[in-house]
Amino acid sequence: MTLTGTRVQADGSAALIAGNNLSLTPSALRNDNGLLRGGDAVSVTTGKDLVILAGNDLKPCQPPVKLIHP
Repeated sequence: MTLTGTRVQADGSAALIAGNNLSLTPSALRNDNGLLRGGDAVSVTTGKDLVILAGNDLKPCQPPVKLIHP
């Protein structure tokens, strides 16, 4: 499973479960008439618990993932 420049939001609990690799990456940067655009980070927000499970590799994006519990 690959989440690229994605916002995931749940009022309650949520789970990201990948049978193989789980990769969280920002969107690619692109030049739009001289303006640099893109680079949107992956955002996962939950009202309660968050479970992240990968069958193989878990590849968080850079900078490091920040976990904040409400």
